[in-house]
Amino acid sequence: MSYLTYSLNLEQLNSDKYYNQVAQISNKILKKGILDSEEYLNDFMNFINDNEIENLRSKEEYFIELLLIGVVIEQYKGNARAFKNNLTKVFRGLNNIREKESLKKCVDKLRGKLISKILLKKVYVHKEISLDDFILIIEWLEATGDFKEEVKRLNSWETFLETKNKKYISEILNYCYMLSKYLKKECKNILGKYTKNVEGYLEKYKEKHYNKEDIIYCGKEEIQYFFNMVSAEIMNSVYRDRFLNSYKKLVFLPACMRQTEKACMSKKTNKGYECIGCSIKCNVNKLRKIGQAYNFKVHIIPHETLISNLVSEENSVTGMIGIACVLNLVSGGWKAIRLGFIPQCIILDYVGCSNHWLDKAEMTRINIDRINNIFKTT
Repeated sequence: MSYLTYSLNLEQLNSDKYYNQVAQISNKILKKGILDSEEYLNDFMNFINDNEIENLRSKEEYFIELLLIGVVIEQYKGNARAFKNNLTKVFRGLNNIREKESLKKCVDKLRGKLISKILLKKVYVHKEISLDDFILIIEWLEATGDFKEEVKRLNSWETFLETKNKKYISEILNYCYMLSKYLKKECKNILGKYTKNVEGYLEKYKEKHYNKEDIIYCGKEEIQYFFNMVSAEIMNSVYRDRFLNSYKKLVFLPACMRQTEKACMSKKTNKGYECIGCSIKCNVNKLRKIGQAYNFKVHIIPHETLISNLVSEENSVTGMIGIACVLNLVSGGWKAIRLGFIPQCIILDYVGCSNHWLDKAEMTRINIDRINNIFKTT
């Protein structure tokens, strides 16, 4: 089963129209959201600052986290209510073991079976979301192994909410839930044409992915595509000036951007794999050449665990452009921030990975103008 779950090009030659539209809708959602949620954001930021939980980030970034809360409530509250949280440690242990490359393939076979049998279960209960539900959602997300960066941020919100009364908790969680409804409504007509294949894919994807460790990841609904599209635009805006002023710059991109006609000859380094220009057709090589003009280095990251090793004092003065398919976009940006990088995100124009979406791998690409726009100083 091959599905381009999303495509930014449609009938156009490039994705320029998409980027114009996503910028407009993201700005609209952000302006309304910041205004409507100002009290919650101020309360949370004061809590973060007073308790020295982290270096205070921008109000826009914490608004993205409110969006996240609403999205995970909407999509996963039924799964969380069916989950027996005494199994959290079992899944946590397996998720930690798979970080070792030599054990990943073996462990993922077991994880796939357990995830399909346990984490896909749902219980539909028509009641308001409580703090207990929110905690269960976080534990379920952690158990999947697919939401590491999200869980880190949601844990801070859980700690914050534990200091509040029941009325406040109910109000903020209900607000987040309604915020997700607003996100979906605003994006559906405008961005929905780029994600029109998601629904058809979800009707059939379990045939190929049942008992596989990626079944939760591949089963993400359309709202998570919208969340990543909008949130990436907001994140780019927040960090753009700091990125431009960064001392050095790196581009990290997925293996699916490599040409598929022959074996890739890239060299392994401590920052992933470095392109040596073995094919003029390869989209990685094309970016490498652009990097020579803008003075950035290009690194191929076949697996996200490679980025975890990039802990350095230089990160705080290093701008990082992360290129990924839509569902990995924001979590990748959050990981970059946690490691100290100054991020910018670029979405692949379409999916091309045979591991998740296609029967046969295709070389993916990005809108090159996005690179040019990121480096513009005016």
